[in-house]
Amino acid sequence: MEAFFPPTFFDIMVHLTVHLVQEIYYHGPSYLHQMFPYERYMGILRSFVNNRKYPEGNIISRYGTEEAVEWSMSYLDPDNPIGVSHSRHKWRLDGVGTLGKKSMNPERKTYDQAHFLVLEHMELVEPYVLKHKQLIVQQNSGRGEGWVAKKHLKEFNNWFKDHVAASSIPNDDIKKLAAGSIFTVMTYQAYDINGYTFYTVQQDKKSIYQNSGVCIDAYDNNMQKAPYYGQIEEIWELNYLEFKVALFKCRWVQGSQGVTHDKNRFVSVDLRNVGYKIEPFVLAKDASVLCA
Repeated sequence: MEAFFPPTFFDIMVHLTVHLVQEIYYHGPSYLHQMFPYERYMGILRSFVNNRKYPEGNIISRYGTEEAVEWSMSYLDPDNPIGVSHSRHKWRLDGVGTLGKKSMNPERKTYDQAHFLVLEHMELVEPYVLKHKQLIVQQNSGRGEGWVAKKHLKEFNNWFKDHVAASSIPNDDIKKLAAGSIFTVMTYQAYDINGYTFYTVQQDKKSIYQNSGVCIDAYDNNMQKAPYYGQIEEIWELNYLEFKVALFKCRWVQGSQGVTHDKNRFVSVDLRNVGYKIEPFVLAKDASVLCA
């Protein structure tokens, strides 16, 4: 902050906030060791005073009125509150596109990447995923896990489709998944899911708030769970006739170079340091806002 603001900016109140993060790190939440909550509540009580000749009486009268109102509200229907607006995310946890709806025919390679991600996360397809990897290992003994994973990513879609077509599988859901989604993809500039509104980078430039950053938990090459950070470039919705799957096409940050941790364990992300280009997609239901 001292690099951007003149010395006169740092009065006593600003100086206190500069040290908040370090105090929280050493002492825990600020309400356990600071007077801020009490000072804030004293400000609320002060707002109750309309007649300065009788401040105590004003506070008692207004405080009693608030208690009576809160007690009365316990008898109201919680699903139909009076004077309290509903959150616009309340009924959108399952996912819905909100801005910039368009249809497009993507490049085949990009579509295959998106379809592969959907198959990888379907419980019905898991036995076939394991079987295909075992076949690759048997046919290419001596190859490393990285090589096997890349070959699996490249060939699984077609292998799964041919395998299901050649087998007498009664499960219609597996047949639909093997056939793939409709090639025409619906895209959006904004999508509501998981209690958040996500924007693409393009939509982000038009808005006040930054909503294109995402964070997911996934397994790295050492099978250790780790957070990955990125920005949403496109929002897709694949249509498998019986159901739809929302995907975020992201520009991912290279974890080893673009993500750093300071001494207080806060995360800093360099969105210009890009990596993981062969797997740009993530399921929208697994994403959360970028909290770095």
